[in-house]
Amino acid sequence: MLALCAVELRKLRHDRTELYTRAAQPARWLLVFGRTFARIRAIPTGGIPYIDYLAPGVIAQSAMFVAIFYGMLKLLGVAAVVVLASVFFSCLPVTIAGIVLSRDRMTGFGQAITMPVPTPCTPSR
Repeated sequence: MLALCAVELRKLRHDRTELYTRAAQPARWLLVFGRTFARIRAIPTGGIPYIDYLAPGVIAQSAMFVAIFYGMLKLLGVAAVVVLASVFFSCLPVTIAGIVLSRDRMTGFGQAITMPVPTPCTPSR
């Protein structure tokens, strides 16, 4: 987190226009939606001014957008992992069926794979 903050501060120090463009979207949300919803009183805020009610969500939304765009740089790696995992899990039943030669062995093994959670014991009468 500190490394990302340091990179962002360094970037903003070199290019001040990015600071203004990043502040424009949250300001629009607060001004347009804050004033509009304050007039129509669509959401009960319990006596809190609607702009104060809306501000934490707008700040969180702005932080999430920055985090998402940083995460998108690793998007190809995530896509590769998803493809490999799906290939593995789609080939797993065929591989197990090829290894196990009789149906008797397969029944117990299949139940172990599909239902790994032990069932509670019920007392016999």
